[in-house]
Amino acid sequence: MKGMDPEQERAASFIKQLWANGALDGFTALQKEEQILRFLRDNALQLVPLLASPRFFPAWSWERILDLLRETLRAETDRILMPQLDSLVQGLDLAFLSFLQPQHAPAQEIREQMLLFLKRLLQNPTARAGFSGPCTAVLLSLSDPYLDETFASRQYVHFELTKVQRLTMGKGEIKQYLKAALLLRAGIQVLSAGAAGEGLEAGSGVVQFLFAEKVLRLLREQLKAIPAALLKTAAHSSLSYQEVKTQEATARLAAIFAVRGRTYQQLRGVDRGARGPERSWFNIARRNYKYYGFDSKMLDELYKIAANHGW
Repeated sequence: MKGMDPEQERAASFIKQLWANGALDGFTALQKEEQILRFLRDNALQLVPLLASPRFFPAWSWERILDLLRETLRAETDRILMPQLDSLVQGLDLAFLSFLQPQHAPAQEIREQMLLFLKRLLQNPTARAGFSGPCTAVLLSLSDPYLDETFASRQYVHFELTKVQRLTMGKGEIKQYLKAALLLRAGIQVLSAGAAGEGLEAGSGVVQFLFAEKVLRLLREQLKAIPAALLKTAAHSSLSYQEVKTQEATARLAAIFAVRGRTYQQLRGVDRGARGPERSWFNIARRNYKYYGFDSKMLDELYKIAANHGW
């Protein structure tokens, strides 16, 4: 490979083999990165003899090999992810901002500030892990069909959005609002140090209210062009609804679809007679709603939508 030294070429070849594994088909770039990192971590004992052999990196320590593989994997992910991120942010319809703050910064300034912020976040490994689920949810518009159904049926979710949170915007604007909040959600991963931030990567992702408020203040300082209500939804999407009953409906939805995006895999088809993957996921989420801090009534409605449509 042009411009690479032999070790980099070997690392790139090894990563490309892992990347091409059929088991990863249907996953987004960041999801693939997560899966491969987990494979490297879980199979270290078996991989050391192979990768430290003359064929790959003779006499290298496992730590040195792992550092090179991580760097190579990240470059492969970014090759796909960065153009997607540009497209996602530039493609956001920001008409909803006028409902949140009639006098706001120009839309393009907001997009540029958001994009710069996200690219900076993605330099941090913890933020990359935290961004995988929300990015997948936005990239694949996971929430859109559910919002279509909730607006058609006008039940609990619609009531919480329009009567409790008092959003006056239409369904289309709420879809874009939710996507923008999901993209910004990863900010809570790295804007504060300490155990709370470190515990987010592998755990439930739930944080305490005071921690979320601290992150919100930092977001407002760094993203001055973006309306406070949008930043609030992004920060509050990591709260537990069991502990904070005032959590915005948009934040509760963002929390659900961010977690849904973590393991979402695009399947070519579901076997006849099999339960749809969406229905199964929401059914499991209903049993674990306290752990993730979800609104159980929202989950019930989303589960019924998935079941009714065979999703």
